[in-house]
Amino acid sequence: MRAVVERFRATSPRIVGSIARGEDHPGSDVDVLVDFTDEATLLDEVGMRLALTELLRVRVDVIASDSLHGEIRDRLLSEAVAV
Repeated sequence: MRAVVERFRATSPRIVGSIARGEDHPGSDVDVLVDFTDEATLLDEVGMRLALTELLRVRVDVIASDSLHGEIRDRLLSEAVAV
């Protein structure tokens, strides 16, 4: 997973959401929080989502850490599990 994240110009992959909280169920998606580099584009985000979905064989949502604010940011960072 780390290699895929780095290929799409991001670092620090962390699992957040229901899986990180231990509340996942069959059919749950994987929420991956990452830090994109300054060179990253929307194509990197989409490419990463597709590549991780193929690798993990489940739906993946990619969340850019710089897009988070306030309580949501605090909650996700507190539950994040580093990969």
